[in-house]
Amino acid sequence: MTIIDYQAFIEDHFAIVDKNEKVVPFLLNPVQKQIIDSWATRHVILKARQEGSSSLILAVCTVDFLLSANSKSVCIAHDKDSTIKLFDRVKFYIRSFEEKTGQKVPLEYNTRSELVNDLNGATFYVGTAGSQSFGRSATLTNIHFSEFAFYKNPAEIFLSASQAGTPKHIIIETTANGVGGFFYKMWNDAYSQKSNFRAHFFGWNENPEYSAPKNVSIDLTTDERNMQTRFNLTNQQLAWRRMKITELGSEITFRQEYPITPEEAFISSGNPVFNVDALTFIKTKMCRPPLKTGSLVG
Repeated sequence: MTIIDYQAFIEDHFAIVDKNEKVVPFLLNPVQKQIIDSWATRHVILKARQEGSSSLILAVCTVDFLLSANSKSVCIAHDKDSTIKLFDRVKFYIRSFEEKTGQKVPLEYNTRSELVNDLNGATFYVGTAGSQSFGRSATLTNIHFSEFAFYKNPAEIFLSASQAGTPKHIIIETTANGVGGFFYKMWNDAYSQKSNFRAHFFGWNENPEYSAPKNVSIDLTTDERNMQTRFNLTNQQLAWRRMKITELGSEITFRQEYPITPEEAFISSGNPVFNVDALTFIKTKMCRPPLKTGSLVG
């Protein structure tokens, strides 16, 4: 069986639209490289916004669609608009491949939800969470759950799709959506290595684009200096953070959209009732393991 070098293929054949709305070669950023370098059969990815994980996962599935005969890839998004945008990205990858190579990809089907490669029998399907039961009738190769924490019925959809044959890859990627629920448990199990999923967290500080220009200078507050020491941040990263907080309107909103730790991701999201700083302090500084665990009888 031929082993595919996904990074090389993506960077050699795919293009992407950058944040300046320019079409550029798809060169993996540091977050994307971390994911591809640790590529395994099961991933659960918790992230800040716009880290590029969904773009990479879709690209990997597109490579399989082009190269792996009879492969079946499914991407499930949390709402209809996201479903359309994700599939448009897949089709953009295919068009860039055609332009780069001069080869036309023959498509037996080309609809708003399904592509079938007439050359090798591969299928790529997208759908919206809750619209139907996925995967019961097919053996799937790749399953991509996008923004999984925002599904209305995540347990049902996950069990339905993940039990379709023996999927080669199951990739869950999402921003957090409050403490508790199916995804919160799934993340904690993976993070504590109690499941066969590999856990990844990518905070805003791991994205090199989240840094102010070198000519921007700020006087750091005490809290910012403590954060700088704890997370090894540069002054330019903290300047970007301060500007982003101003843009979003509050530090609470910033932490929700751009967490720097998994704990902050969960505590800051989901419209918390209690003060986020207090919750974070209690969780990280005051919580201790229980003295005993057991079951109540009688």
